[in-house]
Amino acid sequence: MKKFTLSAELNQVSGISPRLFGVFNDSHLLGVVKINDAQGFWETHHQGEELLVILSGRARFIALIDGQKQVVEVGAGDILWIPKDAEHSAEIIEELHILFISPKDGNSARVEDGVNSQTERLAVHQQYLEQPFLTTMTK
Repeated sequence: MKKFTLSAELNQVSGISPRLFGVFNDSHLLGVVKINDAQGFWETHHQGEELLVILSGRARFIALIDGQKQVVEVGAGDILWIPKDAEHSAEIIEELHILFISPKDGNSARVEDGVNSQTERLAVHQQYLEQPFLTTMTK
């Protein structure tokens, strides 16, 4: 059994790297992240759904689902379910703090042409996706 305190865990988040609690159900990552800019950064989860619990902040999430663009605004207390294979991004209105459950494998990310501010995020995201993870909840 492990206990996590969200405010303490969020205080450990530095830069754009998420704070990972561990692997949930052998297939999904559980952690927290702070996002203050996502312009031009898109990701897709090919092996499962993603669940985002918005702890604070506001944003408009954009997803391409079955060839259709969907936009939804979220804020503190909202839960956003993103289906498998839905490419998604966000327009940050106010810095987001998110508790996430995201597929461990089969993820991809890209940066739109001409958006240089997300190059570091893409590099960190790729490193994050390539990390070997333990199969139990760890701290």
